[in-house]
Amino acid sequence: MGQLDGMVSILLAALFLTAGCGGTSDPGHEEPVPEAGAAVVLKGDLPGGEVQVLGVATDGDGIHTVTFSDGSTVSFDGSNHALVTIGSDDFLYVNGHRSANKYIGIPYYTVGADGFWYKDGVATTSRATPANFDAPEGVIYLTNVLVGPRRYRFQFSDGTFRDIPRRREVRLFVEKTPSRLGIRVGTGRDGDYLYYPFSHRFKAYQEDAYPSFLDNWGIGAVELHRYDGSRFTRTAALFLPGEAELAVQVPRAGDPATDTYVGGTLHGFEQIAAPEGARALTVAIDGQPVGEEEAFDLREASRVEMTQRSLLYQAYSDTEPWAEVFRRWRFEDGDLHIAIDLTLRRDMPIRQAQFGMLCVLRRWEGSAANNYLTRYAVKDSSPYQIFDISDGWQNGSPLTRADFSAGRITEYGERGLSFALVVDEADRKPGGGMFCGTNGNAYNKIYFDLTGAYEAKAGETLHADVHWEIDTIR
Repeated sequence: MGQLDGMVSILLAALFLTAGCGGTSDPGHEEPVPEAGAAVVLKGDLPGGEVQVLGVATDGDGIHTVTFSDGSTVSFDGSNHALVTIGSDDFLYVNGHRSANKYIGIPYYTVGADGFWYKDGVATTSRATPANFDAPEGVIYLTNVLVGPRRYRFQFSDGTFRDIPRRREVRLFVEKTPSRLGIRVGTGRDGDYLYYPFSHRFKAYQEDAYPSFLDNWGIGAVELHRYDGSRFTRTAALFLPGEAELAVQVPRAGDPATDTYVGGTLHGFEQIAAPEGARALTVAIDGQPVGEEEAFDLREASRVEMTQRSLLYQAYSDTEPWAEVFRRWRFEDGDLHIAIDLTLRRDMPIRQAQFGMLCVLRRWEGSAANNYLTRYAVKDSSPYQIFDISDGWQNGSPLTRADFSAGRITEYGERGLSFALVVDEADRKPGGGMFCGTNGNAYNKIYFDLTGAYEAKAGETLHADVHWEIDTIR
């Protein structure tokens, strides 16, 4: 680990901004006055395999360059940022000047407009030295560094950010009944867990009813839970119940001019089925098979995997399935991975084929109207742009149109949680892509359309592997 001016341990860049700089504003909402700045400090070596800070160099013009172990760098102007380090005496040093604040292991500090240190948003009695730095107009500068259980996030005044991944220890708990599987995944933040409810849903075929002819498993609304060491309590809902894995828009049976979604636990016309000798549903915990009828309370694990085989029908039909579906869900390193193979039994014109969705609430459960769980969205494709998703969508917004080059869309808001749908591997067709949709004020949903309008042929297999990243940088 590098050293700077005789101080030991590691650093992360920090900044001090005057009020009114940076940020994304909503014309219909009065923003609070931003704090003067923020600093993030870490101490000690990171566990093996993580991206580490190797050191910092300062040139004759006062430009600090932080070098990471993966070869990447982040540079910033020392005239309008502060460099925060931890001295061998465990005090915080700002640009080489010892402050009155001693580092006690809390990784997030800010400097308020009053010039005092704020620890986790609470004012201390210690004054920072120096207190403020003015940023020249038009300069893109570092505005914040967040430390989360999954990554370090460097935020810049033009709204962009760069994530440096970090490894984390993830605890995972499983509970099961014959018709339900509950999985709680630790976020890395003390006591916070994401709860993923899987359940079996059944509805017999009813002529002229939509949806019907439903017999399969799927994931429900994700929640945030709290663990006190002996039991879990629910904190808040994060998702609305919605299709998460598969929804394919194809012509209705007997009405080729009308396209209708089928598949999953909400659209129906999908039946668990498997070739002779194969199991339609499998569950494995840490590689060990679990019986379908087995039931147990909380069991700690490191990996959970489920598979399901099914047949897909056209809407309003219970005969002549047109496709076979193989799903694989797995929880690994804290993320939910969803892989789907859809093999056609006969030719079928497809309007859209959603092979991954993420249905996040717009507002924090039970909160005031302006307390957003998801307020902004960003895509990983060019050009970089932040989309305001707080009040529905404007017709023709680029976010609502399929972006073939996008492989990730991330949503976030005031609560400090972020939600991303990431495409890891897919046999993309030219008309497909990623986009967002909404339902009034209820939710902001991310979609991955594998195909767009596509003439699929018998024997063809459509494949996609996606995963959800739910982060709790707060």
